[in-house]
This record gives sequence, structure tokens and C-alpha cells, in this order.
Amino acid sequence: MPPQNFLQFLKQLCRKYRRKHLHVIADNLTVHKHKMVREWIESKSRMTLHFTPAYSL
Repeated sequence: MPPQNFLQFLKQLCRKYRRKHLHVIADNLTVHKHKMVREWIESKSRMTLHFTPAYSL
């Protein structure tokens, strides 16, 4: 999945839940940690991205 698709998904969540603080749980795929995604998340004060531990079941 390209980072644009994941970023589009995050933006959709942000629009849908405008008045909520969102906690998104993601695995450690490179796409989830892409520079575009990180920069966009940092600009949003009401969205937090959490990552599962590496090699977790």
C-alpha cells in the first residue's frame, strides 16, 4: 500500500470524527512511518498514532 493511501485513510478518519481525539493503532510497516505520514500526524493535535511492538503476536 502506498503512503498516499494510508494518508488518505487518516484524513478520512479526521474528517469523519472532527470533535474526537483519535488513537490509531498500526503495525510497523514502512508505509505507516513514511515521512509524509509522520509530518501530517505531527500537524494534527487530535490524532495519535500508536505502533504495535516489533515481532509481537
